[in-house]
Amino acid sequence: MKKSVKSIVSLVSALAMVSTSAMAVSAAAVTTVDKTDYASVSAGQDLSKIDADVLLVQSATKKMEEAALVLLKDTFGAEKATKNSIMNAAAAMDADELKAAVESTTAAMEANEALKAAVEEAVAEVEEIVKAAADKDAALVITSVYNPFDGFTSSPVVDAAKAAAQVYVDEVNAKIAVIAKDAGAQIAEVEAPKDVVSVEDIKNNKVSIADAMTEVAESQKEAKNDSLTKIEVEAEEFVAPEQWGDFNGDGEVKAVDLVIMLQGNLGILSEADFEAKGYDLGAADVDRDGVKFSDGDIAMVKKVLLEDLNKSDLGRLV
Repeated sequence: MKKSVKSIVSLVSALAMVSTSAMAVSAAAVTTVDKTDYASVSAGQDLSKIDADVLLVQSATKKMEEAALVLLKDTFGAEKATKNSIMNAAAAMDADELKAAVESTTAAMEANEALKAAVEEAVAEVEEIVKAAADKDAALVITSVYNPFDGFTSSPVVDAAKAAAQVYVDEVNAKIAVIAKDAGAQIAEVEAPKDVVSVEDIKNNKVSIADAMTEVAESQKEAKNDSLTKIEVEAEEFVAPEQWGDFNGDGEVKAVDLVIMLQGNLGILSEADFEAKGYDLGAADVDRDGVKFSDGDIAMVKKVLLEDLNKSDLGRLV
């Protein structure tokens, strides 16, 4: 029988939950998703190895983000389909070139076959995960898809691009809502982030394009995380580590922690060995996929050591 999931009615309640500093959750207590024992699961993953109170399904969001980046790479003339590459391409444009790139993006979205295919793939992946999780004693939470132009202040050019993108956003969200209803899952609706960047400010050189796009990206990430704090779940006892990826308890994520993680990944040391050494095993699942010492965990810790990722992002929804 699946654990019950319900929406928080009061914003005051949500804010109170977010501000709670205690990380320990008593058995069967009501807590928010980002404070509980969740695992972010993907299509094709072996769910039998995962023991978590909440299975978080972000496949649709990720699939549509990937499709949007490919389209933006082409219309902005970027080297790669990554946010940084697209930002760099945009930063090299003047105001007129930027306007032309956005208008080109809008035109490219019209009846775009690649985006249509991404919609079907996104929905299929969510369906696959939901079916695989049918026998799991865990709550299912599915994140909705957001509009990539959310966060930009209204203007004719932005509004046209946003409207073109919204066609695909609405289609995905409508389809995953049906899947969620049939499966008794909860939808974490990602609300549009506040307008943080004005196109006029970019034109008037009050803000650089690179800074503007960074602001929007951060605002979108915040909106996704905020949506999850508005969901309640009946949770078993769970104590989050002081710092994800920190095994020896010094509060830092260092090379020694990566070595420990590699030892766990390769089976050189068992969980009993780690416990005997006093290492915090709870800190191991930094990508929150429900599996300790996975390749994904190692990749994230490496990014922290290379300063490509903040240590505060380990164990979080990023």
